[in-house]
Amino acid sequence: MISWFARNGIAANLLMGGILLGGIYVAFFQITLEMEPDREWGSVSIRKKYPGATPTDIEREILIPVENALESLNGVKQLNTDAERGEAKIWVEARKGTDLRELKEDIDSLLKTVSNIPAPNEPFRIRIPSQNDRRSVIWVVVSGDLPEEELHEVSRQVRNDLLSIDGISKVRAFIPERHRIAIELNTDKLAAYDLTPDAVANAIRQSSIDLPAGAIDGPTGRLDIRTRGQAYTLEEFAAITVRSSNGSRLTLGEVATTITDTDNEEKFVSEYNRRPAVRIDIGRTGNENALEIARKVRDYVANSSERFPEGIVLGTHADRAIDLQSRLETMASSLLQGGLLSQTSAGLLGGRGDSREFCGRNCRHAALWHICKHDEPVWFHHRNRSGCR
Repeated sequence: MISWFARNGIAANLLMGGILLGGIYVAFFQITLEMEPDREWGSVSIRKKYPGATPTDIEREILIPVENALESLNGVKQLNTDAERGEAKIWVEARKGTDLRELKEDIDSLLKTVSNIPAPNEPFRIRIPSQNDRRSVIWVVVSGDLPEEELHEVSRQVRNDLLSIDGISKVRAFIPERHRIAIELNTDKLAAYDLTPDAVANAIRQSSIDLPAGAIDGPTGRLDIRTRGQAYTLEEFAAITVRSSNGSRLTLGEVATTITDTDNEEKFVSEYNRRPAVRIDIGRTGNENALEIARKVRDYVANSSERFPEGIVLGTHADRAIDLQSRLETMASSLLQGGLLSQTSAGLLGGRGDSREFCGRNCRHAALWHICKHDEPVWFHHRNRSGCR
């Protein structure tokens, strides 16, 4: 093959050009630009919130039924569960060779068949953990001297705007959870009314909730129906009915010693340039291009000054795409320098001549020597140590 290409220089040049064009196409259109190699952990994560529930409630009402359902699922190697206050966490470790996407779909379908799971308005959140979950491409910082609720509302709008941009599907806003209500019960009144703390907690859980109630299709569109019963303020919690009988009702305010807003006791503070701020992380998933994501985010921030109230400032921070672009430029520069050096070397050392002076004397190993005679390549084998033939 080598001798054939040596005699047919045009074919060799065409092959080299095809390889170069193929490499350029793959480099620019097929290889995903990511901050670092993505790596999946071989498991599926399941989370479900159960507001106000104790770890014991979480284990009894969520974890045990879900474990019993998942044990019979194909591809499951091991289940790890964790019960925290107000949230259940489950890690499903897959067997080697199991397709995690198919396993995730099977888990989603199976969980829909599990009955009597509490907090139906809090869906199961199922995802496949990977290295990219902990890495962001760029941050957007929303800052301004505004009341906290207004700043959070603007941040939610920024998050929704970013998610609506084509090519961006992973956005996380670090907005503190809404305030919590602490309820201290009067034990004497509980005993007088023959109530237990669990009975009061169940009454609150069943009353303070928003539930979907179906939908109505009409000529002008679809109308979703929901029952709105979620309590937010101290007065709304105090008015929750704990027990009703013969037309009379017992409210939470009558059996509680205090109902307080714990938001003032424990507060999350975030500042940027000495002003209240909210950080929004933008990442990448699948085949999304990190450089394109960063460019679109920067364009959004640059053109958003007139979209928000006065005093709101949007900025970018921790732009890791800059490092990625720098590495790509270094690789391109090295490629160019290496190509020029190899072409220069080939031009200087690959010229043809009429000399036949090269001799392989004193060589210990067989070698192929190339000499030129009347501009035609001649190949011969050198086998002895003392001379050429």
